[in-house]
Amino acid sequence: GAYYILNTPTDVRIERQGQITDADMAQWSALCGWASGAAPESFAADNGLSACRYGNTELEMLLARIAWAGDESYVLTSLDHGTLPPQGADGPAFAEEILEGTVFRYSEEQTPPDGEYIILNFPELNERFDFFRGGDGSWCRRVAGDYEVLYRCDPSFNVTEVMDRWNEALAEAAGPYDTAVYQAAVRNVLDEYAALTQEALEDYDDAAHPELPWYTGIVANTMRNSLYYGYKDFDGNGVPELVIAAGNDSYQQPEAIYAFDGQKMVYLCKEHPLGERCFLSGIRDGVFVVRGSGGAATGMFALYRIGADGFGTDMLEVMEYEYQSETEVTYTPQLGNMTAEEFIAGGYPEMMYGDIGVEYTLFAAQNA
Repeated sequence: GAYYILNTPTDVRIERQGQITDADMAQWSALCGWASGAAPESFAADNGLSACRYGNTELEMLLARIAWAGDESYVLTSLDHGTLPPQGADGPAFAEEILEGTVFRYSEEQTPPDGEYIILNFPELNERFDFFRGGDGSWCRRVAGDYEVLYRCDPSFNVTEVMDRWNEALAEAAGPYDTAVYQAAVRNVLDEYAALTQEALEDYDDAAHPELPWYTGIVANTMRNSLYYGYKDFDGNGVPELVIAAGNDSYQQPEAIYAFDGQKMVYLCKEHPLGERCFLSGIRDGVFVVRGSGGAATGMFALYRIGADGFGTDMLEVMEYEYQSETEVTYTPQLGNMTAEEFIAGGYPEMMYGDIGVEYTLFAAQNA
C-alpha cells in the first residue's frame, strides 16, 4: 500500500514585525501543539490511515532494506548452526516484524549481557549486529570495523526471540552443513601444509598461501617432524574444528586449529601463531590456551574463546609466567582483563600440558 510520511522540520521559527509578545508565544505554542498532535491525528482519521513509527539507526535502515528493498546481502551466524545464507526463509517478514514491533535507541549502558548472541552480518559493508540471548532480549551491538555501539529496544519487545526464530527458519531451510564443501576446505588446508617442502620454502611467500597463518615455527617443525590432523567439535556447534599437529608416531603436538565458516577453514588465534615453542596446550568449555615457551623458566599463556559465530575468537587475556622455584610461579597479566588470581582460580595453569583429546591421522611424513 501507500504511506504518508509526516516530516517535522528541525528549524522552524516564529517571526513578527517588532517585539514578540507573550500572546505571540502562546499562539506559537498552540500552533506547534496542533501540528504535532491534532493535525496528523485528524488527517489519519479523515483518510482511514493507521499510524506507524520507525527508527533510523543503522540497524533499522538495513532491516528496512531487507524488508522492503529485497536486499539479501547478509548472513546469520550462531553457535547453534554456524553461518547461514538468507535463502530459504522469509527474511523480509522477520525484518518487518522487528521494524513494526519496536524502535531502537542508543544505549547509555556500556556493558551488554554475558553469553551467546546471534549475529546479523553484512560482509560487503564490513558491518554486523550482535543480538544477545542474555538479559531481556532487547540488546543489540553494532560492530563496524573498530567501532562499536550498543542499542536497546523497548524491553517489552524481545528482539532476540525474533532473531532466534529467523535463525531456526534458515537452519531448517539449509539443512545440515555441506559436508562436501567442508571436506574440500579441509583438504585445501592440508594440501597447503603438505606442500611446505624444503624446496618450496626457499621461495616461501605468505600471500601465496592464504590458508596458512603467518608464522615460521610450524615451517621449522615441518622440516623435522611428520604432520598429523584430527577433528573435534570444541564449541559444540555441530561442526568439528580441524587441528594440525607435528610430531612422530608416539607423540603429536597440536600446533594449529581451524574452524569452518561455511565456505572455508579459518585459522584461530592469529595474534599468537602456533609453531615451534608455541602450541595449543589445552581447551575447556570453548576456551583454549596457547602456551609460548621463552625458555626453561619463562613464557606466556594466551587465552582465547571461540566466538559466537563459531569461527572467530575473542582474546580473554595474555598472562606471562616465570618460575621462581620448582614450586613457585608468578603470573603477570598483560591485557588487564583478568588478574593473576583469577587466572589461577580458573584452573588455567593446569592446562599448561593438557591433552585436548584429539585422535590424529598422518598426512605428511617427515621431510628429508
